[in-house]
Amino acid sequence: NQQSRNGYTALTAAAVSGHPAVVRRLLRAGADTAARSASGKTALQWAKEKGNAAFKEKRYQQAVGHFTSAIQQCPAGAPKTLYSNRSAALVLAAKQVAEPDQTDQTPSAPGGLGAPLSKDALLGMALADADRVIAMEATWPKGHSRRGNALHVMGRFTEARTSYEEALRLDPTNSQVISSMKDVKEEIEKQAAQNGAA
Repeated sequence: NQQSRNGYTALTAAAVSGHPAVVRRLLRAGADTAARSASGKTALQWAKEKGNAAFKEKRYQQAVGHFTSAIQQCPAGAPKTLYSNRSAALVLAAKQVAEPDQTDQTPSAPGGLGAPLSKDALLGMALADADRVIAMEATWPKGHSRRGNALHVMGRFTEARTSYEEALRLDPTNSQVISSMKDVKEEIEKQAAQNGAA
């Protein structure tokens, strides 16, 4: 729990760098989650801030690491927004894995999660996070839209449509979900046409 010249504890340095495995070890060793850096931020606040910044810069794999570090620092349970944000980052990281020219040039698994993960593994994690959000608050539309996004990219279009329908029931004017619903309906129609032609 000692601090460096810039006021960082080892936990803060690991959170700022997006190393969830190190954060996990430090927490097990009793790192102080309430310690503040010279700027007055806790490691959790740094991790959330860095995750949001990486996401905005389309460095989705790094965003996953930062959001994971933030989630690990919430012993009483992380807020739904962290799981929601990580779900979104995982879906977009999976798209980058599928389209190598779009990667954020992170050669290992997102956020220091170990060996490189496949698109399917990333999407499975995204779906699990979305389901966790829904379990935490079933009336929050973003959980359902995150679930729909993961299912959509997985190619599970009928299930994605159901999730988008629930998101729109809760927030009928959400333009992103309306657009995603249109896309998934087109995919369902394409599948139906292909199955009819077979």
